[in-house]
Amino acid sequence: TIPALLDNSFYNQNKTIKEEKEINVIFYGFGKVNASLFTMFCQNNQLVGLKDNKLVSKPVNYYVFDKNEFAINDKRINYLMRNFDEFKKDFEVIEKPCNFYPFKYDINSYEATSKIKEIANNKNSYNIIFVSYGTDYENAETAIWLKGQLNEKNTKIVARLKNQKLNDDSIVYFGNELAVINHSHIVNEELQQLAKDIDGQYSKLFTLNELDLENYWDNLSQIELYSNYYSAMNIKFKLNLMGLDLTKDENAVSITIKDFMALYRENEKNSNDNYQKYFGTSLRNVIAYSEKLRWNAFYLFNGYRPMPAKMIKISDQEIYRKDHDKRLHACLISHQGLDSLHNFLLKHPDNKGRYSLNDIDFYKYDYMCFDNPNDNLIENLLENGYKIIKKN
Repeated sequence: TIPALLDNSFYNQNKTIKEEKEINVIFYGFGKVNASLFTMFCQNNQLVGLKDNKLVSKPVNYYVFDKNEFAINDKRINYLMRNFDEFKKDFEVIEKPCNFYPFKYDINSYEATSKIKEIANNKNSYNIIFVSYGTDYENAETAIWLKGQLNEKNTKIVARLKNQKLNDDSIVYFGNELAVINHSHIVNEELQQLAKDIDGQYSKLFTLNELDLENYWDNLSQIELYSNYYSAMNIKFKLNLMGLDLTKDENAVSITIKDFMALYRENEKNSNDNYQKYFGTSLRNVIAYSEKLRWNAFYLFNGYRPMPAKMIKISDQEIYRKDHDKRLHACLISHQGLDSLHNFLLKHPDNKGRYSLNDIDFYKYDYMCFDNPNDNLIENLLENGYKIIKKN
């Protein structure tokens, strides 16, 4: 994750990224592997900034270099990045998931090299470069050459090597795109259990009666199923943001759930108004804001659009706010936009007192992973043999 690579000079005290800092991800080649990596990396690394004492999105800059015009003009990605005004509906427009800059350059050209040096040699930047455009030999040679051209202190080079390894610990190598995201810290079976645990937390928030959670899991729509998987994978991002990491090393000394909650709730102002706490700037708020950005990015990259206000309906059974067949979701709006959506639902002519603010509170979904000290995902991880350790 990006937070695992950044030193403390990039952060404000509450783990927002400083305004003058830039995070750049550069793709050397943009074939199927790097295009897939881009969508996963973008969804899994949503950073938060601070402006006028309010939390804001801090988009990562993605630079793509490929001489193939069809590669850099990926239809889905360009639709998202170039037609963002189309997402402006009835509530505040969602934040852009990233900044995207494609360059039709030959990877080994003078123009490409000069541009990459210009980007990466900014002292206020951190740069991650993915090299995946040719054979193992070509990728390895390019990675080693780039290492000699750039400042190692603020650059991490990642090379795709299917059948070889480099004798250079400063360069990360991978065989396929899933290896970058689905780290050995969490194996597939445990990832599924984490995803189920997340779904269990969701079900407790919005259901009135006890559910058969296994049956509930089996009946999830595909998009909701995969959303839970991505949320499970993102736990490592959240821990890294807090200066923590995840391991199964038997010799490691884990922090306790009490230690974790003290860090998670650090610098929270005392207030009896839980709703107003959603607009604070504590570490807890930063983690939740990032989760909202992650959820938005996931649904955007899966072709969803904001549901128009006129389509939202209220009955005794439910608030109709999503349509998976039409790929619409009312919550696909900004963090601030959720507040406007709440007010809209409270004043909706069909509500008639059916639902209170507590009933329709969608902010709580972004806090549910860690909020309850007696029943949260950290406790689940510790019970399943994981250790939560302080990052070196």
